[in-house]
Amino acid sequence: MREKLVAFVVGHEKWGKSYTLRALHAICGEGANRVTIGKTEFFVRKSSNDDIRQKKPDSYINFMYSVSSPYVIAALCPKFKKLRNYNHPKKVADGILRGLWRKGYRLVFWVIKYRWGNSDKYVSRKEISELRRYGRVKVFEKVDAKNEKSGKSQKFPCVRV
Repeated sequence: MREKLVAFVVGHEKWGKSYTLRALHAICGEGANRVTIGKTEFFVRKSSNDDIRQKKPDSYINFMYSVSSPYVIAALCPKFKKLRNYNHPKKVADGILRGLWRKGYRLVFWVIKYRWGNSDKYVSRKEISELRRYGRVKVFEKVDAKNEKSGKSQKFPCVRV
């Protein structure tokens, strides 16, 4: 059996993670929360650890702790206890990433370095370094405001499963 995998699309709040995952659906075809890449079916979780909803504040955490699908694509905001770069304790990624790693998932991170439409805001080297503690990191550095919402400027990382 192939190893389990979670591929994260990484960026801060209002960064373009959801647009990116919608573009993935457009490229691969809509299928509720599933997309097929090659011959591998992935469960796609569009919300992130920075999306804390009033009705279900633990929705993302509960999903990540109970995930059983062998292949998952999810959004992630790089908030870490060590860096103290968070404004709500439920937004911290450390426990989520450790839990997935303990469950035997290989973790890969596709970092959208710059916020769409604003190249002054970016994911820091320290945040990228923390992600590297948990898995392989690919940083997407191109900013293309003309095509940002259509998904045309995005190239998805190839992940071998």
